[in-house]
This record gives sequence, C-alpha cells and structure tokens, in this order.
Amino acid sequence: MRLKPLAAILVLSLSSLGAEAATKSKAPVNNLIRDFEIVKADKLSFQDNNSTLEGHTQVKVGEYLISADKVDMITPPNAADPSQINFVGSVFLESKDIDIKSTRMDYDTKLKQLKCYADGVQVVSTVKTVQEAKSSGPATISSDYQEFDFIANKGRAEGAVKYDSSERDITSDEAYIYFASDEANTSKELSSVNFLNQVVLLEKDKRVESNDLQYLPHQKLVRIASNAKILYFTDEQKPIFLFADLVVLETDRQVFSAYSTSRDSHIRLYTDDAYAESRQIVMNQTLDGKPDQAVLTGMAYSQMGDKAVVGEEILFNIAAGTMKTLVNRPQTLIFSAKAQ
Repeated sequence: MRLKPLAAILVLSLSSLGAEAATKSKAPVNNLIRDFEIVKADKLSFQDNNSTLEGHTQVKVGEYLISADKVDMITPPNAADPSQINFVGSVFLESKDIDIKSTRMDYDTKLKQLKCYADGVQVVSTVKTVQEAKSSGPATISSDYQEFDFIANKGRAEGAVKYDSSERDITSDEAYIYFASDEANTSKELSSVNFLNQVVLLEKDKRVESNDLQYLPHQKLVRIASNAKILYFTDEQKPIFLFADLVVLETDRQVFSAYSTSRDSHIRLYTDDAYAESRQIVMNQTLDGKPDQAVLTGMAYSQMGDKAVVGEEILFNIAAGTMKTLVNRPQTLIFSAKAQ
C-alpha cells in the first residue's frame, strides 16, 4: 500500500529518530517501528516532539488497521518512539478477528493496551470468530467503555453491556472478555465472556436472570451462577420456572444441568400444575424446543395434581405429566380433597 507524501515523511522521521537514539545509547532500536506504520493522512504537524495527523488518517499497529479523523502521537522527552497514540472521531479498528467502532481510542504502545470510549454512541466490537449459525453474521459486543490487552489476550466492557447474536442476547453491567491465540499470537478467537451484575440472557425459548453468567461460544456452553432464575416460555399455556444456585446450559444439545451449592438450598421447578425440588436436576428438551423430562437427584420431591413422590432419584416427565422413582424404595403421597 502506497503512503501519501506526508505520511511517508513522518515514517522516515520516526525511523531516523530511532536510529539516532540507538547510536547515542548503543541500544537496539525499539520494535515499535516494525509494528507501527502510517498508511495515509491529509495533514501532518509537529509540536514539542509530538505529532498530529488529521483528515482521513489510517495507522497500522501490528495486525490492526485503525482509521480516524485525527491521530495524536505523544512522545516523551528524549524518547525515540511514541508512548501513546490517541485516535479521535469516527474511529474504526479492523483486523481478521475483530472490528471495533468507537468515538475515541487510546493505545499504549509499550503495554499494548487499547482503551475505547463512547461519546453518545456506544463502542461496538464485532467478533468475526463467533458465528453461531451458518446463515447468521458474527456476534457483537456493545457498551459504554471497552478495553483490550493484546499481550494478555483479554478485555473488559462496562456500562450497558450487550452481547448480540442470532441465537441469543445477553445484557449486563460489566463483562470480562477472553481470547485464545495461536502460537505466533497472530490469530485471536473469542474464548469466553463473563457477564457480571444484572445479567439477562434471552433466547427464543427462555429468559435467564443472574448476577454471574459465563458464555463459551465454541464449547456451546452457558454457565450461570449466583442465584439463577430461568423461565421457559416455549409453551404459552404451561411456562416453567426454575431457581438454582448453579446451572450449565448445553446450547447445542438443548440440555441443562442445575445444582445446589449449599446444604440449605434446593433447586425448585414450577409449572402451573406441578412442582419439583432436589439437589440436582438434569433436563432435556424435545426437537421443537419444549422441555421434555427431568431427572431429579438427591432428596428429590415432585408433585403433580393430588399426588407427590419422594425418593433419591425421580424421573419427572414434564411433557407426559408423569413421575416415577428410579432408585431406592419410593414414597408416594396422596392428598385428600378439601372438604366442601
């Protein structure tokens, strides 16, 4: 890609400064020159060893191409290279793994950390490595603020966080983002996102509320902790409510497992005509997405209509409206009708 004259002059100036500093200090030239390239700019100005690019600017930092209306390169006294690069106005970062749109970005060249700020318009990151359905586009993460550490392969989002994809939407107050990279650290794919505080997950058949939810897109798992509340609404006439300490959703197989993490708490499952509780519940769904049957384990209790069953393990068939014990001797309770 050919540089415009002003950009070319600046690159040569930076290289010369680096070479001169290396000669004086007998130290190797900073690696930034090899990772940093000015692609184009309409205007260039210098002041106090700092440089400013304006008008249709494009700067390449490692594997990332960043466009902005204005770029300020801040160089400390007696330093050869900028320590910080600030991008202002319609900032757009492009790479093969992730794109980021923001009003302002600040990049620390030594720590390789990027901070993205919103000014009326949220920061939007498009994660190209997550495409949950073949016919869908990539997932996006939007928030009021985002930051990324390219050395540690992690990031953070805060303020009205929203994960948006074809399969699910997740909102929260804060999220921690983790990437997995190849050996050369040139390719990064989204490994997991941990959503914290006021978390709400929406899918076509369920709504989940929690204060701690972790999503692993490539494993197709959702881990829900800290007082999970789930509403299944696939059947409008018979919604299902479930409350648990910890839930693991296998989104591909449509199976979820719920657990109690303390002796004093049980998992509770409600429908309009049935109730169940136990220490552990594993439930699957039919092909059309409706809850099918659940296996209750550990101090299990289930009730349908005027009958209840107590046992160590109970098969609670939601679709058929039946229940039976699977191990140990069962106890069946029959409730008498109330006197008129």
